[in-house]
Amino acid sequence: MQLTDVTYKQPGLFKSTLNESLSPVVFHKINGGVQKLVQWLKDDKIILNADFGTDAEEELSKRKKYFFLSTSRTRLGGYNLNPNQMDVFVTLDGTKLNELYQGKPVDYWGWKSWRESLYSKDRDVNPESTQQALTSWEHEDRVYHTEQHIPNAHQYIMKIDIMLPTQRKYMDPFKRTMEDGGKIGEYRRELEEQNPELLLSDEGHTKLEAKVKKYAWEIHAQRAKREAMDAEVDLSKDTHRALLQHATDLAKRRNIKVIFHKYKGSWLTGSDSFHNEQYKKREPNFANKKIMKDYHDNAANKEVYVSRYDKALLDAYVELYKTEPQDVQNHSVELSKDADELMRSMHYGGLWSNDVTTKLRNTIHNNKRSPDLIQIILPVFKGLKTRKAKDVVEFLADKWTRKDDENK
Repeated sequence: MQLTDVTYKQPGLFKSTLNESLSPVVFHKINGGVQKLVQWLKDDKIILNADFGTDAEEELSKRKKYFFLSTSRTRLGGYNLNPNQMDVFVTLDGTKLNELYQGKPVDYWGWKSWRESLYSKDRDVNPESTQQALTSWEHEDRVYHTEQHIPNAHQYIMKIDIMLPTQRKYMDPFKRTMEDGGKIGEYRRELEEQNPELLLSDEGHTKLEAKVKKYAWEIHAQRAKREAMDAEVDLSKDTHRALLQHATDLAKRRNIKVIFHKYKGSWLTGSDSFHNEQYKKREPNFANKKIMKDYHDNAANKEVYVSRYDKALLDAYVELYKTEPQDVQNHSVELSKDADELMRSMHYGGLWSNDVTTKLRNTIHNNKRSPDLIQIILPVFKGLKTRKAKDVVEFLADKWTRKDDENK
């Protein structure tokens, strides 16, 4: 059964009560897959996103909370519909999280505006809009916190689902085109024979094409499902083997259940069928000692990537925030090149053209999951008691422009 069938034949499947707290059980797809999961388990911390500095988050944020974790009230939330290899989906104890942290439901992608597409007759003739509606339907609950980490992650993680890398057995493209084209052509002829009136008007032709289009969509979806189920697990890359082994070992140490999947159907439903078939009688063994030794040696010598350009920009903001203009004018302090350029861009029209504000927003948004960079700029926002990038830029522009004008 396709997901769209489940949705509009059983609309109650997705119903949930929206309260100013988290649902008893919530789900989170980890951005960064197994590699980020390893960091969660190794540090025993849930990593949160920055909840300040960007327009979208300013509208959804909670006062005095600077970080959030996006979760879904259902496994079938829009963000989880199309898993890739090495993706990770964690089941979290919302009841326990409610004991220490605040949460609330949000509608980031504007599900309300797509609801009509999902429940109207249009779903029968426009599968693309139905798919878009499903994707925007995230059922999102957000967890808010003053810090970028939630400690003791193992206390909240109930289960971990991992999508294994696979190698699909694709049909020859020419043969596939001929086979699908034959089915679609036969379906069209049946429609024309059963409904000859459709051929008598432009409106009829439009309805005919819509039905054929929907059928073609279903044909492709069914083939994709078969290919996924017939796919073979592909562990040809040592990096995949090592990450899966490390995650498995860490989860076992934390007494957290891990379920492996090889196709979308079991991932969406949470089925243990493939996992039980492969690993019920034996523990997964993805990597040997040599692969793990090389992996740990590389990890120990690998530096965490941080954009030097972004770091320089955020450092410049902190410098302008902490430095007093009169100290620069008295030559007791000299601004760095980056801070001086930022100050001048604010002074000469940058504030009013919004270029400076936009650049700050974009930098925070692009690094919202990077503690190394977010922690640089966070004290400025906290010091000014704001979550808006515009407030930071206006404060600094006023601070440095006013002092400069007084000395003219």
